Amino acid sequence: MVDDEDATTTEQVTLARALPRLLAGLTSGDLDGDGAADREPFTSLHFGVVTPDMGVQGVPMLAHCEAPLGDDGLLQTDRTCSFLLSLR
Repeated sequence: MVDDEDATTTEQVTLARALPRLLAGLTSGDLDGDGAADREPFTSLHFGVVTPDMGVQGVPMLAHCEAPLGDDGLLQTDRTCSFLLSLR
């Protein structure tokens, strides 16, 4: 899980840039990028995405927030992520 606050934008960008290399290593078996397989490649990968947004319901000083319920830390099911769809 990566925090989705504005303060973590640098970390989010770093992760987004590193994901293709991570996935390439996992699916090719070449973990260090030297062109030789270091292990058997994975033929099936499953990713889960959760957010840290637990909402602010019941917090008196934040009662004016528009979305008090948050995502409840649940697995996100939106299949519109173009990056993940491009891996199929």
